[in-house]
Amino acid sequence: MLPPSELKEICNKYGITALNKEIKIIEESLQSNHINIAVLGQFKAGKSTFINNILKQNLLPTGILPTTSIVTIIENSENETILVKFKEGKEKTINPDEIEFYISEKENPGNIKNVDKVLIGKNFDFDKKIRIIDTPGLGSIFEHNSRETLDWLPETGFAIVLVSAVNPLSENDLRLIKLLTEYSPEIIIVISKIDLVPD
Repeated sequence: MLPPSELKEICNKYGITALNKEIKIIEESLQSNHINIAVLGQFKAGKSTFINNILKQNLLPTGILPTTSIVTIIENSENETILVKFKEGKEKTINPDEIEFYISEKENPGNIKNVDKVLIGKNFDFDKKIRIIDTPGLGSIFEHNSRETLDWLPETGFAIVLVSAVNPLSENDLRLIKLLTEYSPEIIIVISKIDLVPD
């Protein structure tokens, strides 16, 4: 297997641009000592609620309508900060009660605020440096949400796919799991909303 530097050199030499994103992701992964754990699934599968339970804090907004519209990265860090990164390169530090204004479909419809991602520093009770990635749900009426998530897939280290117990395993769920096998060495399937199913 070629190291990323050699692959990048070959691509530059022959003007191959199709692999630029993948090479950049590999370089960033090698420089970082964090493991990306992406939480994925159809819209309203309960991804944000699941992450809030892991964090033991209602940090991410949840609701009846499709909520998350921006990739949100919760990083294991001693410095508990929240940073909004915009696509034009600007950054802004915000308070926890402001998160919804940047990542929710209700407060940032169609990403009119041009947010690239939101980075949340949180001190976990884990030894390893991990990043939990909350992704917009797939299959909602908001196509840009699905696009945001699919664009993130190459950056997935491990994947947790939430499947709602209320709805049977759909064709979209199976398609997502199959697609994830191209990027993630480990895929865990979690059945969510089990409390809504009668005994």
